[in-house]
Amino acid sequence: MIFALMLALLGWGAPAAADTLVYESWAVYEHEGRPVGMSHDVKWETAEGYRYVVDLVLQMGLPGGPPMIITQYLEQVIDKNLLAKAMKQVLAVDKKTQYYQEATFTGADVYLLTRDAEGKEYESQWIDAGPLYFRQSFLDMIAVKGELKPGTSHTFDIWDINKAQPGNVTILVEEAEPYEYYSEMIPVVCVRELDSPINYMLVADDGSGNVYFAVTEEANLSLKLTGRTIKPEDIPELQALEIDILQIPANMFIARPFQSITSSIKLSWTDLPIEEFNLEDNRQKLLRHEEKEGRIEAWVQINRDDRDFTSAVTLPVKDEDLKPYLAGTRFVEPHLPEVQELLPQIIKGETDGFAVAKAILDWVFDYITPVYISQTLTTGEILSERQGKCVEYAVLFAALARAAGLPCRLALGERYQDGAWIGHMWNEVWLGEWVAVDPSHKQINPDALLLKLVHSESVEGTQKVRRGLIGRLQIEILDVELPVQERMEGFQTGIEGSTYTDVEYGFQVSAPEEWWLDTALEQNVLLVTMLSPDKNGEAYVIPFSVPAGIPPQQILTGRVASIAATVSNFSMDGITEENISSLPATVGTWTYEYGGLRWKQQNWIVLIEDLGYLFVFTTLEDVWEDYSPAFAAIRQSFRLLGRTESGSVASQDGEATEVAEAMTREQRWLEDLDYLAQTLPASHVQLFAHYEEAEFYADIERLKSGVGTMSDVDIYVALAKVFAKIGDTHTQLRPMLSWRTVPVQFMDFADGVYPVAWAAKYGSLAGLRLVAVGDTPFSEVQNQLSTIIPHDNQAQLQQSIPNLLSNYDLLLAMGFIADTGVIPYLLESADGTRRLVEMKVEAAAGLKISRAFDATTVPVPLYLSRNDWFWYQYLEVEQVLYIQYNVCWDRETERQSNPQSPRLEQLPDFAAFSAEVLAVLENNPVAAVVLDLRNNQGGNSYLGTNFIGSLAEHSKVRDGVPVFGIIGRSTFSSALMNALDMKKILGSPLYGQPTAGKPNHFGEVKTFNLPHSKWQVQYSTKYFKLVAEDVDSLYPDVHVAPTFADYASGRDPVLEKIIAEVLR
Repeated sequence: MIFALMLALLGWGAPAAADTLVYESWAVYEHEGRPVGMSHDVKWETAEGYRYVVDLVLQMGLPGGPPMIITQYLEQVIDKNLLAKAMKQVLAVDKKTQYYQEATFTGADVYLLTRDAEGKEYESQWIDAGPLYFRQSFLDMIAVKGELKPGTSHTFDIWDINKAQPGNVTILVEEAEPYEYYSEMIPVVCVRELDSPINYMLVADDGSGNVYFAVTEEANLSLKLTGRTIKPEDIPELQALEIDILQIPANMFIARPFQSITSSIKLSWTDLPIEEFNLEDNRQKLLRHEEKEGRIEAWVQINRDDRDFTSAVTLPVKDEDLKPYLAGTRFVEPHLPEVQELLPQIIKGETDGFAVAKAILDWVFDYITPVYISQTLTTGEILSERQGKCVEYAVLFAALARAAGLPCRLALGERYQDGAWIGHMWNEVWLGEWVAVDPSHKQINPDALLLKLVHSESVEGTQKVRRGLIGRLQIEILDVELPVQERMEGFQTGIEGSTYTDVEYGFQVSAPEEWWLDTALEQNVLLVTMLSPDKNGEAYVIPFSVPAGIPPQQILTGRVASIAATVSNFSMDGITEENISSLPATVGTWTYEYGGLRWKQQNWIVLIEDLGYLFVFTTLEDVWEDYSPAFAAIRQSFRLLGRTESGSVASQDGEATEVAEAMTREQRWLEDLDYLAQTLPASHVQLFAHYEEAEFYADIERLKSGVGTMSDVDIYVALAKVFAKIGDTHTQLRPMLSWRTVPVQFMDFADGVYPVAWAAKYGSLAGLRLVAVGDTPFSEVQNQLSTIIPHDNQAQLQQSIPNLLSNYDLLLAMGFIADTGVIPYLLESADGTRRLVEMKVEAAAGLKISRAFDATTVPVPLYLSRNDWFWYQYLEVEQVLYIQYNVCWDRETERQSNPQSPRLEQLPDFAAFSAEVLAVLENNPVAAVVLDLRNNQGGNSYLGTNFIGSLAEHSKVRDGVPVFGIIGRSTFSSALMNALDMKKILGSPLYGQPTAGKPNHFGEVKTFNLPHSKWQVQYSTKYFKLVAEDVDSLYPDVHVAPTFADYASGRDPVLEKIIAEVLR
């Protein structure tokens, strides 16, 4: 990525005792002149050389769209000659780790370990690739040598952190005007890198190599040095940028949160004393708090405060103790002439504090257009630009309130909306007591799902808590009360035929005849998806909650800005006002280019009180008229499950029914469980093949009887046991839970379960076998975890159980550990010595990680050397053609599935790959072909089947060249079908371990969501009978199970066994 390259150009965890600080600075990223991020850069001198460290936060959100926060940690180690020795980087998007990389440079060789977002690891190695530099270390070298002179060029070999591979770079040095840095003119030279996203950078002409400025015109992104002693709190324009990092998945789904009356909430965090927080206001009360091993847990209750505060105070308030809340600050500017001029027009002579608060709140809400902007605006800037996010609403409200003599402070916390808690800022005014008001949501009495964390007289004063909670805060809704709900008798959330019904959002919509219809949750947003039979017409219906009173034109304007910034050749056709089922709708139409084609899209937005419905229609521009009737039919099918003329609720048969009582958390879970009990048996192709029907319903009823006293994790464990009894690996439950984990990864080998990666601070764990978790022997842990894992066989359990051993919440709920914030592991060495390791709950990202496999001292086995979806290597000495097939998917398969997929051009072409492999087979002496499926979890089986057929037709294979197959625990679904194809079509012997997948199995999955929690249920719609005998796994002809010693020494005993057979 471009920003990753840029951050490596600016100067450079915890230093060793002997390390010496050489350089420290803060830098600001700007996009189109606005600050969008910052980095902290440090350079240390070590005993062996130097270490460059960068911590970066970058806001990649687009105007009007949700923010996307990118964080990156980069550490680069060099020797005294400034040559690369080691590198580590962690990239996260919206707090979810996207990848983790470690590289070591030994002599001329490079070893790279990559871990993807799902935790899967890939290892790569380059022989004789070096020695290599990092960009900054080479820049430092030529600067120190005095060779950074205008008119010169320099070519060098580097480790390219963007491409994660060795590369070659040429830089040109040109003259440049002095750079103004805090009123000082710094002599600099301009350095341009050929064939690089970086257009130029300005480097000090003093031998230091310090980069003061860098820019890329492609992304319109620049990087500016801001000073070596400036801290984040000294850069106020970036503080609002970081506020939006505080986004936390919720444990339950609530369709209309802005109507909430009361709530009970548990929050927990680490590393900040509770004294730093302000957890009470007129609505919110701290019930109790506990501290355990550095983790603080607090229970609060929030009640919407509907009291009338009229006559509580008369303005202006002159209490000396309240003066800080009447004064001006960096952003809140009550003394501006334009504020003083506006105020009389807003309050019209009113002196009652409550009336003034309502007048200012209404005016601010109407004055500002809600648009996401990365920086925080001052009062004057807000009045000028008339746009902003929640912070700008709060700042302008505070300025006007203080100008009117009404003490006002700023509150920071979390607001629930559409399945997530989102960082939010609002106000509190003094009406004889501090009273919360939320101008961005036009709430004079905010709802009960607005959670306060801290308050201050200034924006800056809220930041210590905000920064300290990033990645550390967890929130659990224990209960919430909503007003009388409009209940529709005879309706249930879900898909029936071609119609989707949603009781919580109160609507129905139908797909045209033969169109595909499904639902999904993406980033906590519910999508009702429809796809035409030829897959060229797409429609989405997206329900969402919205503050009452926001005009749909504002939402649409924001979407237009977001889309225009992310597609090519965007052209706006216009915005019009139309109707959907007699409901007013705002409609935007535009065209854009993607994949060399011209697409047309329409967005229709309907707002009803605090609910919104977004319709998105897309197809190729040339055939838009062909799909217009289908799009119109979708709109015409839309109906609200609303009131009759008498005001009661219309049922499915048209009869009016009485309005039901307000729903509690327990009632919502009871409805979810009833819905599951009705929908899953009706949807699954054969739910009771292995599960007695009476037992299924008895298990659900047993869970319903206790659900009122159970946590969401407890409910998940109980439901997971139900799903495990089904005996279908493809039928699974996906909860909306945010799990706490400890930094360790285990793996199951032939001789036991061992840690293979862990936080280095726990010392060496290599070769230590797991014997207990807490006081529970590991054999018992395995037995109990097997009751919550859908599985067809033992191989699936051996594959899945190690992944659960770092899950603190799950192990706690199952009774293996106490609630102390740590997981105690009892480990045993080969000589029987035992060691207790207590690991603290924390994210692994950013920690130094140790590994059982040391690539600096042992070779990387072939099967771990690359992470491509499919690849091959011809082993010249052995005359073996090795093919690793990891994913049953490619570009053409993606195109058939989703013609508009944004990743089409990035996906590999399996047809071209197949042709290349067959050419290698044709043009080289080949004694055997090996097709490795051990890491393939499926996709589309036709790719592999066709390739296996092509191998069978090749003359060398027909003449007797054997084709061996490798299978393992990860061989699943379509990959298992391809392994069977190898036996059937090629007569291939299979080597390795039994598969997690079962030859005769359920599959071809669909999904539905539970109506209230929105937990997703995946279920099978088809049974595949592929072999005559109903065995529980595909067993290899030759069983080879790697031991821990094999893994740690870099051996692949499976391939070794095959090669030995070939050479024999």
